[in-house]
Amino acid sequence: MTADMKKPAVLLIDDEEAILAGISYVLEKNGYRVVTANGGEQGLEVFKKENLQLVITDLVMDGIGGLEVLKQVKEIKPETMVVIMTGHGEMDSSIEALRLGASDYLLKPCKEEELLFRVTRCFEKLQMLNDAKKTNEKLKKSVIKHQELEKSLRASNKQLELLSTLDGLTGIANRRTFEKFLEREWKSSMRHTQPATAIMMDIDFFKLYNDTYGHQAGDDCLKKVARTIEKSLRRPGDLVARYGGEEFVAILSDTSQKGAFSLAEKVRASVEALEIPHQASPVNKFVTISLGVASRVPERGDASSILISEADQSLYKAKQEGRNRVME
Repeated sequence: MTADMKKPAVLLIDDEEAILAGISYVLEKNGYRVVTANGGEQGLEVFKKENLQLVITDLVMDGIGGLEVLKQVKEIKPETMVVIMTGHGEMDSSIEALRLGASDYLLKPCKEEELLFRVTRCFEKLQMLNDAKKTNEKLKKSVIKHQELEKSLRASNKQLELLSTLDGLTGIANRRTFEKFLEREWKSSMRHTQPATAIMMDIDFFKLYNDTYGHQAGDDCLKKVARTIEKSLRRPGDLVARYGGEEFVAILSDTSQKGAFSLAEKVRASVEALEIPHQASPVNKFVTISLGVASRVPERGDASSILISEADQSLYKAKQEGRNRVME
């Protein structure tokens, strides 16, 4: 194996030569080996032939698009990290990509700092998962006769299971865990004729925050806000999750709309009280959040998506009314 083959390898998929050339140049000068593919179909063919752990693919391409690339890559090799490149007008599809298993997303045009930060973080997470797997394999190969070895193996398996339920950046529940929890809570509320309640939350002007302070500071901000939301809503039976990007969601067990509004206002005030500076925000000198509340008693035949849609509409009202507020 040559020295070049030992470099971290990235498969870059796009149907625009200029983007392939620009991103390849940045990655290669920073020590990465880049394999390029012109479009989704060629990208999948390359992926099947080469041992690649990270795929960066454009979302919208002629022929096979980024979401289909993501699905097929995950079917072939589930542990592969996939980063979706997207424009500002395609955020809904980016969130769908996170739900389907994407590791992260990049906004185009990609800034060099952001590109390198996202790629580095993907390889760091891969290393963590590989280390955990190696530890697990060593334990499996050992003759498990002693109680301590058996306990270590169980702990390692639990850690791997826990990692799969949490958002890699913030440490709270991820989108997939949220969707499973929502379905259980929805069915339980229907059986017991109790309200199912959701709070949608969005950090105000987060893109301006990233542009002003950088993506490392942006990730630190997301972590602080996530911890504050979770702490403010820490009740038995509730769940707080990262919904995508700078958006969070909470599902509250057996809580009325009035009670949820009160809790949401507590969350809003707690985030503002963190006093994270945000000089670029038009509404406050500190980081703030907007929140939308929705609550309903499910009727037979109702889909749980109704609740999230209503909470999202309330969140939209909060933004329209000036942000840093709760709406229902």
